[in-house]
Amino acid sequence: METGRKIKRIANIFFWVSVVIVILGVLGGMIAGIVMSDGEFGFILLSILGAGVAAALGIFFAWVIKTFIMGYGELVENSAIIRENTAPKA
Repeated sequence: METGRKIKRIANIFFWVSVVIVILGVLGGMIAGIVMSDGEFGFILLSILGAGVAAALGIFFAWVIKTFIMGYGELVENSAIIRENTAPKA
């Protein structure tokens, strides 16, 4: 039963690490875009909007992956419970 809980804990850790990495990457990309724009408003706006879309997609995909890993952890946990309840009693 402990393995399922560990898998779910790893899924949560993966999600939050992914969110931090996405945010740092998006901020770096946005800053690079603003610096390279030479102060043109259209390019600055495009950098900010692109960063927002990239952040939303990155966090969404991290959440989807977390959901699948959590589901797998739940299956492992429940199969252990079923095995304990259906094992022949000695």
